[in-house]
Formats: sequence, C-alpha cells, structure tokens
Amino acid sequence: MTRKIMGWLIRELRKPSGFLAPFLISSMNLGHSRFTRKVLGEVSITSSDKILDIGCGGGNAISIMAESCGAVYGIDPSPSCVKKSTDKNRNGVKTNRVVIREGDAEAIPFGDGTFDLITAFETVYFWPDVESAFMEIHRKLKPSGIFLVACETRRPESGEKHLLEDIDTGNGTFRIFGRGEMRDILSAAGFVDIKELLPREDRWLCMSAQKMSAL
Repeated sequence: MTRKIMGWLIRELRKPSGFLAPFLISSMNLGHSRFTRKVLGEVSITSSDKILDIGCGGGNAISIMAESCGAVYGIDPSPSCVKKSTDKNRNGVKTNRVVIREGDAEAIPFGDGTFDLITAFETVYFWPDVESAFMEIHRKLKPSGIFLVACETRRPESGEKHLLEDIDTGNGTFRIFGRGEMRDILSAAGFVDIKELLPREDRWLCMSAQKMSAL
C-alpha cells in the first residue's frame, strides 16, 4: 500500500464521508468492539455517571457505556458518524439518555465541569493539537473525574516511528504515542494518578488519568 493510498484511507477514517462512509463506520464498530469492551472492563462506571465519548464514530462505545451509566454523550467531526451513532443508539436518544453532536476535542460543545468520565477510543491519532485537547478535556471533567484514552497501536519501545506516522490526515498529521510521551502530555494538562491499563498487551496504549479533586 503506497503512502498516497494510506493517506487517503487515514483521511477517510478521521472523518468518514461520501458513499464509503457507512462501510467504514460499520467496519470500525466491528473491528474495535473487542478492544473497546476489554478496556471498559478496566473502568468503574456507575448508574449516576455522566460520560462523554470523543470521536464516537459509529456509536459502539456509547451503546456499551449506556448499559451502565446515567447518561452518555458523544461528539464526532463527521456528520456521517453522528448519523450512524444516533441510529445505533436510537432508544437512548429517544429517552434523552444519549446525546450525540458534531464536535471535536479542541472545542467540546458542553460546559466546564460536566462529566464524570471522558473517553477517547482510537481517535487521538487524528487530533491536530493533542496537548490543547487534553487541557480542554481536563476543563470539561468534574473534580475527581476520569479521562480514559485508548489506542490499539503505540510507538515501539525502541522509539522508532510507526509506518503510518506523519501521514496527512487532512487536519494535521497522523500521530502515534509512546507510553512516556502519553504520560507527559497527560501530566502537563493537569491530570494526576495516571495509570496504564492492560500493560501486558503488546501493541495497546491505554491510560486513565484523574482530574484533581476540589479543595
């Protein structure tokens, strides 16, 4: 696969559109389902929690979390993803337990201190300014709220760049993170109690981080 083709595919995965969008979104739902469930199994979710899923794609993570939480919100920059996610979670949308909007991590369209948990599955690769986005996420969490970031691919411990890195996403370049780099960015955004989840998985990079409790 040439870098030109890979670039096209990455741009489509970042923001699915056109006639291929339904296929790509359904493929992501299916392909990430096991990963999403396994990562969520590491996090405590209660019936009173208000949750935001950033880059919600086809709404698979939303549907899983809606089984346990009080309300779950989703944002995605792709209108096709918003539609698919809404259709998949239509019952929750009808009862106002699920709310899905267009939006991105750098400008989350909800108030500060709103959420108990914010999740980002397989999406930080595409964000043009991860550092600013993490600070925005920190603002939107309640005191003691948790941010869960989960990637199925991480940079090798050797530090070598991944094959897909630096490919144009249409909104910056594709970015893959190592463990130390992710910890540093979370810490710089103000998060504490940073934990790596499922550390024995060879390629995954999954971390939870907490917003400091109110004094």
